[in-house]
Amino acid sequence: MGNLQRPEVQRILMVDDDKLVLSFMNDLLRREGYDVMTVPDGLAALDILKTHTPHAIFLDLIMPGIDGKKLCRAIRKMERFKDVYITILSATLAEESFHMTELGANACIAKGSLAEMGQNVLWVLREPDAASSRCASGEILGIENVHPRTMTRELLFQKNYFDRTMTKMSQGVVELAPEGRILSANPAALALISIPEEQLLASPFTDLFEGEDRRRVDALFNPSNGQARSIPYESPVTLNGHILSLETVPHPEGETALTVFMTDVSWRKREEASLREKSSRLAKVISNNSDAMIVADKEGMVLYVNPAAEAIFGRESSTLVGTYFGFPLVGDDTAELDVINRSGEARNVEMRVVETEWNGAPAHLASIRDTTERNRMLSALEEANRKIVEQQEKLVEEERLKVMLQMAGATAHELNQPLSGLLGNVELLEMSSDDPKLFSECLRDIKTAGKRIAETVKKIQNIRYYETKPYAKNGVIIDIDQDVHILSIENSDVDFETIEAVFQGMDRVHLRRAKGIAEAISLLTQGDIDLILLDYELPDGNGFDFMEITRERGIETPVVILTDAGDEMIASRLIREGVFDYLTKAVFNAELISRCLSNLLEKTRLEREIRLAQERVGVMAVTDTLTGLHNRRYLFEALGREKKRAQRYGSDLVVCMIDLDHFKRINDTYGHPAGDTVLSGIGTLLKRWARETDSPCRYGGEKFAVVLPETSLEGGRIACERLRRMVAEHRFEHENLALDVTISIGMAHYDQTSEETVSDLMKNADAALYRAKSEGRNRVVESYRRQTLC
Repeated sequence: MGNLQRPEVQRILMVDDDKLVLSFMNDLLRREGYDVMTVPDGLAALDILKTHTPHAIFLDLIMPGIDGKKLCRAIRKMERFKDVYITILSATLAEESFHMTELGANACIAKGSLAEMGQNVLWVLREPDAASSRCASGEILGIENVHPRTMTRELLFQKNYFDRTMTKMSQGVVELAPEGRILSANPAALALISIPEEQLLASPFTDLFEGEDRRRVDALFNPSNGQARSIPYESPVTLNGHILSLETVPHPEGETALTVFMTDVSWRKREEASLREKSSRLAKVISNNSDAMIVADKEGMVLYVNPAAEAIFGRESSTLVGTYFGFPLVGDDTAELDVINRSGEARNVEMRVVETEWNGAPAHLASIRDTTERNRMLSALEEANRKIVEQQEKLVEEERLKVMLQMAGATAHELNQPLSGLLGNVELLEMSSDDPKLFSECLRDIKTAGKRIAETVKKIQNIRYYETKPYAKNGVIIDIDQDVHILSIENSDVDFETIEAVFQGMDRVHLRRAKGIAEAISLLTQGDIDLILLDYELPDGNGFDFMEITRERGIETPVVILTDAGDEMIASRLIREGVFDYLTKAVFNAELISRCLSNLLEKTRLEREIRLAQERVGVMAVTDTLTGLHNRRYLFEALGREKKRAQRYGSDLVVCMIDLDHFKRINDTYGHPAGDTVLSGIGTLLKRWARETDSPCRYGGEKFAVVLPETSLEGGRIACERLRRMVAEHRFEHENLALDVTISIGMAHYDQTSEETVSDLMKNADAALYRAKSEGRNRVVESYRRQTLC
């Protein structure tokens, strides 16, 4: 600061709650020619500093309201007072340890005798730099004549303990002066207010709030009449996004007029709002649920019904609540009931009962589903299935006859040899009836031939027509020596022994076993399985879990569900999930499984052919047949998809329009076949040039387009130049001709800041292509819009 003695009168501010000290210092400094201002506390000091700028400030540490430490920090935060000389003048320096520089003070003087204290004050004013240097090294001026006091130390300990407690409190605490201005705020309050304490001191508490909240807060203090008041949790105020309840505690005899406790109830309000929203959603779900819901007490008295229950029983809730339900309610029980409503209409329902509570008392919740229409549909479905099965059997028989005719020439030896042997042995038998040995040998050969014929017939019954083998040079025939691989997913050893016994008499049928879903999935991914026999209840799930996993994994192996008697309802639901058929374990035999195998393998063949045809149709719909590239339809789908992705992730996107230069000359000079050769060759070059993520397409005629995702403007320019050179250097050969072709390319870059549509991007690229052709062809040109933005 330098020497404080200057030609002009120096203004000194004294802040101390001790009137004797203020009077003494006022007289002393005025005699020395200083202009002195005295105030009794920190609040008054902040008020006077609004209009006056002293050259030096002397302040006490222990003062009512705003103490010396807070005051010192607040002054240093003000731009006008960053260079003012501040001296701590306190009687507690002998008992209290603190860091002077943290407060921003320049010097420290211990209060001793008035005379000695006055001399130290005058020396600081005359030699401020020397005083700062000594105090910065840890010296306290006048401390040698001041002795620590036990009472002061104890009081300071209590104050520090109180300050630490306030710091740890999660509730905001604000101390206010009589006129409602802020004297202090603990960390929790400062976090809610979001203003540093140095800026907050001396400001009106009500100014923190806005609108109606400010009026309500002001009503807490005006007039307070010494009574505690509050803004309750039920009707809180808002501050910086926090929802607060406030409570005031008056201090009629204390240093402050009021303490305000601020409680952040935001999370409670959010939880309550969330709970109300969830309750509202639950009420809507219950009200809109198509299943009837009835709550009844332990005696069967109805306590609640939803609208669906009113519809099923044909009565309003007011007539149902308070009456007895009429059906027995047993927890964890499922029953099928016939209900006759008030109009006399009979309904089939399925009722599931669970135990619950209602208003704190035990109760039953009955969930009732109207199955009348479902049962009608099931009956109709069973009839339809029966007809479908009959039709399938006819189709299968027709297909089998067709296959027999197809195999007649190519596989006649499969039946011809044993049949010839059979007929020859019959003739020998007729000729040698007197020779016992020859008769026995013929009879044995007849049995062998008959057995081979029977085995061949069995093969044909379970044949998969799409499996072939080489035959007659380059030809192929249907392979009748086909193995059938069956996977039984069965946890019960007894049930699996029964299944295994059924298949023991079937040649070329191979049975494997898995005891759970996980093991089955592992086997299905390792090898070919033609059929799955699935038990409903398994250690790691049930039939529905298995079907869901196979759908997720893309496993299409046909499934036959094995159920116990009485589980037809579960079986019908599983059929809707994709199961082919169901068999009951009680009647599981060779005849049923053979018929099931035959129908299933034929259905699988038909489904496979339909799926392949659909895939071919799907590919043809988006593919250009001449070039093998995607077509215009696919281009717009791909561009729309990539534009959305670029918009979502902020990535780059480039669209290119490509046109063959002077292509009409090729068609006119060499004919359209030569032009088709060039177009096909361009398609090949584009496939070779493009990345896997790019989408090269034929736009129409001699125009092509490419979508380049994750590509900047510069990257697109480099890639297009590479394509242009590749085409220019390529020789397109047609018959005995070698054709040279060049291309022109127009580029458009997607701009994140614009509202461009897919159509806009294509127009920009097409406009750039037009410029490329008008500027001489065989070049790459960017759209005008992008250049202007750059």
